[in-house]
Amino acid sequence: MIHVAMFDFDQTLADSTRGAVDCVNHALRKMGRAPVEPAAIHQTVGLSLSRTFHVLTGTSDPAEAADFSRWFIERADQVMVELTIIFPRLPPPSPNFLSPAFAPRSSPRSSVTGSNASSSVSASSTPSK
Repeated sequence: MIHVAMFDFDQTLADSTRGAVDCVNHALRKMGRAPVEPAAIHQTVGLSLSRTFHVLTGTSDPAEAADFSRWFIERADQVMVELTIIFPRLPPPSPNFLSPAFAPRSSPRSSVTGSNASSSVSASSTPSK
């Protein structure tokens, strides 16, 4: 039985690049750095925030990467939802997705993980009995 279904968000279910550009440049300005062209930021979508900082600035200082992440998240909390476009139409799910293998278990559990967007997220939840 399959216990997990994974979905790719960026450029599959939605386009968050406008928000990413806004948040990256907000963080860089807060750090006294020049803004970066949107095309360069688009190339970093899907990377962790610390890796995004390194790719865009060439700097790998952990303290600066932490500052960048903090400023990015601050701005993302304000604008990311508004600037994200959810695609209006998606292809139909695979027939396998609807198979009994994806049926809930006796104790269902959900899990979300990610490393970009507004922050690194790793959470799971198991209902109490």
